[in-house]
Amino acid sequence: MMMDDELELDKLGDRKTALFCIVSDTDKTFNFIASMVYTQMFNVLCDRELENGGALKTYVTCLLDEFAVRS
Repeated sequence: MMMDDELELDKLGDRKTALFCIVSDTDKTFNFIASMVYTQMFNVLCDRELENGGALKTYVTCLLDEFAVRS
């Protein structure tokens, strides 16, 4: 499942891109994968921004919807 890089997170910020992560509301088995994707995406974007003098080629907006809050 994770052998090949199909997400191309290193290209975020170069061109217009939409990345959808869809996880189950009832089965929490693969939530750790979505968490790794979010973490890696933000790390890559911050590193690329620093390499490019503080700006990316394309403005990046993250719309994170329906995050559950546990109490």
